[in-house]
Amino acid sequence: MTSGWFSRRKTWGLLFVLLAFGAVIGYLCARQFIRCAGTSARLQHIALALHNYHGEYDCFPPQYVVDGQGKPAHSWRVLILPYLGYGDLYARYRFDEPWNGPHNRLLATEMPYEYRSPFLDSTSTVSQYVGIAGESTPWQGATPLRWEDASRSVGKTDSPDDVDSLVWFIEMANSDVHWMEPRDAPLEQALVGLSVAGAGGVQSNYPDALPVRTVLDSSGWIPVGTSRARLLRRFTLHDSEQTDGQEQPSPQDRP
Repeated sequence: MTSGWFSRRKTWGLLFVLLAFGAVIGYLCARQFIRCAGTSARLQHIALALHNYHGEYDCFPPQYVVDGQGKPAHSWRVLILPYLGYGDLYARYRFDEPWNGPHNRLLATEMPYEYRSPFLDSTSTVSQYVGIAGESTPWQGATPLRWEDASRSVGKTDSPDDVDSLVWFIEMANSDVHWMEPRDAPLEQALVGLSVAGAGGVQSNYPDALPVRTVLDSSGWIPVGTSRARLLRRFTLHDSEQTDGQEQPSPQDRP
């Protein structure tokens, strides 16, 4: 009888451990699903704001606006604030001083929800949503990009699921870019490779792929371990005849 009691106790104990383990796994899977949905929603909201900006000015915002000395002063993330629903925040931002000037830095804690990754806490002012910036990318300093140039680069045969679709911006886990800072991920860094840990390259919050948004207005993923040649294809324009020095709307002309 004693032996049977111990046997039943052992069985119930094992069942409890299995149920607890299953609950933990279920919780972790649910949390990852929620974060993945949050990432996709943020990518979509930012892309919509960029398109609405284009509808207003017939070009996407430049990577940054320069000051009187030609130095980067204001980020595209600031320029699209009205199209994300933050018109009041945009109105309080001052273009007559740098992004980290005495007045503007007081706005740092009002970082829009769309710029804060679901992997960061509510006090962070770092944006993991950055463009891949450099020569032949969609983000070329003070020169804005038009939809005609971006779509021409993609090509008629590409589709939203095409593995070579041009990447617009990404969620970058190892970003240290302040959301108002006129800085993004350099192309050279992105071409080092994608990883989930370690120094160099671009890191993802997810174990096997990097979340991206393409110019075809589709959310997608680039697998970790993608070759440099394929990354170059994903991050740069091809067969594009961009207009150099295209005039950009000044901050005073923006809403």
